[in-house]
Amino acid sequence: MIAISTPDHDDKKAEQLVKREDVAPKTLYAAISEMGEEELNRPVSALWFSAITAGLAMGTSPMLMGALYHAGDGTSASHLITALGYPVGFILIAIARLQLFTENTLTAVLPVTRTPGMSSFKLLLRLWGVVLLGNMVGAVIVGLAYPAILTGDAMGAVVDAVSKIGDRGPLANLVSAIPAGFLIGLLAW
Repeated sequence: MIAISTPDHDDKKAEQLVKREDVAPKTLYAAISEMGEEELNRPVSALWFSAITAGLAMGTSPMLMGALYHAGDGTSASHLITALGYPVGFILIAIARLQLFTENTLTAVLPVTRTPGMSSFKLLLRLWGVVLLGNMVGAVIVGLAYPAILTGDAMGAVVDAVSKIGDRGPLANLVSAIPAGFLIGLLAW
């Protein structure tokens, strides 16, 4: 188990974090490291089921995007309206505190950098592997369920809305993923 001991992390500062008062960067770093340590030491089964659930929750984004795309059929603001559905899956994951791979990159790395070594690194690889695989399994389950739960028009709207993202090309998707990843990382902070 990775141990975190910081003289700047005490109960008063923890209370400041909860109340969202001004907090020293060292205290914030220690608190996030502590959260990362908890994640690194979670049982595989807890990580697995949380990661699958996060993958399922991400499936709400394309479904809502499709519904909004269908509702805004041909209007000049339909792209903006459709885009409003994209963050819904992320919001559900944040509210439920589920395991999403992109969120675990920073939080879990902090305690490993504080106590580097093979055991810390193995815990990090275990966390990343279980969460990434679980997220993909959840996403595949949702993808396989779409035809059974969506009507023809609704399924067509989902395909149309989501294909717009793929039509932009790899470079455009990479460029737009950078600020998106940054925003997801801010959730941890």
